[in-house]
Amino acid sequence: MKKAYLSLLLTMLAVVSLACGLPSRSAKPQASPAPTVARKPAPVTISAQGLVVPERQARLAFKVGGRLQILAVKVGSEVKAGDVLAKVDATDLENALAQAKAALVVAEAGLPAAQAHLDATQAQLDKLNALPDAEALAVAQATLAKAEASLKDAQAEYDRVANQPFIGMLPQAQNLHLATLDYQVAKARYAQAQKGASADDWRAARANVAAAEADVTLAKARIEQARLNVVQAERALADAVLTAPFAGTVTQVLANQGELLAPGQALIVLADLTRLLVETNDLEERGVVNIAVGQEATVKVDALAKDLKGRVVLVAPQATLSGGEANYTVTIELTETDPRLRWGMTASVSIIVGK
Repeated sequence: MKKAYLSLLLTMLAVVSLACGLPSRSAKPQASPAPTVARKPAPVTISAQGLVVPERQARLAFKVGGRLQILAVKVGSEVKAGDVLAKVDATDLENALAQAKAALVVAEAGLPAAQAHLDATQAQLDKLNALPDAEALAVAQATLAKAEASLKDAQAEYDRVANQPFIGMLPQAQNLHLATLDYQVAKARYAQAQKGASADDWRAARANVAAAEADVTLAKARIEQARLNVVQAERALADAVLTAPFAGTVTQVLANQGELLAPGQALIVLADLTRLLVETNDLEERGVVNIAVGQEATVKVDALAKDLKGRVVLVAPQATLSGGEANYTVTIELTETDPRLRWGMTASVSIIVGK
């Protein structure tokens, strides 16, 4: 009985085990979850409004005033660097140059006369320098007194032996002869020293030389000033001609031929339209802190309804105040352009600051 019970139990366990190991016909297989793909974040952009501007532009004016005599260009004229754009009446400037040159001739003519006067006064001083002065006279007088005493002594010695035969052979005779010669030389030098210049002569001669030197210095200074006046007059005459500082297009002419212009009054606006940029005009400080040179930008010019590519080439280091708000100008260089693009067109700028 126990064996039958045990056999039945084992059979039931085997059936249960088999039933649990087989899949149910009604159960459906579960699908594996699909792998998750990471999405790339959309680029972060900062938007601003701007204007199309030329990279190089200039408001040109005469440095000198005058009546506009020649206007050689008009709006739209293409010019090269150095081309003459306009001229003002230069009659007065030409007269001023002629007067300056004449004054230079007069100034240069004055120098030889001043130099000749200096040479004459210096020669007079040199002549006085060749004469003995008071000190030399005192020395000559002392030398003469000494020579006179020596002559008296030699004469006395000679007189003592004058009656001896062959007196000419004795030393006393020779000494008397030498003493006589020394006295004559000293006397002649003293006489020459007495003819020397007085102190007043010296003072006058030196004063004349000093005055003549001052005249020469003044004449040279007048020449230098006259030359400077000629240079200034030449520059003023050259400033009566307005030339193009660079190649470009005349975009504005602000006066008509015959009008009187003041110095510095703008006459012509010149721009290089071959290279156009876009400058923003409403970028606030919260946006500019994320912008850097080299970032890519998209420029949509309103008039063209077209997107142009560009990149940031300059971020203004200082804000400009407009309506109480601080705006920073960012300059965009267009890496592609359109022949219809014009200076002053409005544009919407999108600067890519994050990818």
